[in-house]
Amino acid sequence: MTKHLRIHLTENDQTLADLTFATTLDLPQLLERIQQLLQVTPPHEAGALSERDLAAINTVGKKYIPLAEHLARVQSDAITLTFEEIETILRSNLPATARSTHAKAWWANTDTHSQGKAWLALGWRTSVVDAEAERIEFRRR
Repeated sequence: MTKHLRIHLTENDQTLADLTFATTLDLPQLLERIQQLLQVTPPHEAGALSERDLAAINTVGKKYIPLAEHLARVQSDAITLTFEEIETILRSNLPATARSTHAKAWWANTDTHSQGKAWLALGWRTSVVDAEAERIEFRRR
């Protein structure tokens, strides 16, 4: 059965967004993700990113800047993201190697790969790589 998540955002009775996403997550997983999202500073809030974070983001490859920006706004010391959530953040699909038998190497904490720079530059590390469940846990260093 296909599940869909609908987000209807309004301000002063004006619809700002009405989005529908297909999801494989069950209700407890969705509620957990929503809770994590609410712990994140809004992306367009003035001063949401420090000068240090902005400088670090400028060292990240273009494709992975949205992930770096997302991690920069996380208030907690750890966050678990599904591959689907990361693809939504990136607005593009992850490469096949991120899901393959080489997933641990792809998600490795090395700045020799552009994806690794996205989290390392902002002070994060991948701590749990679960390619089978398509989940990654990031922790602040």
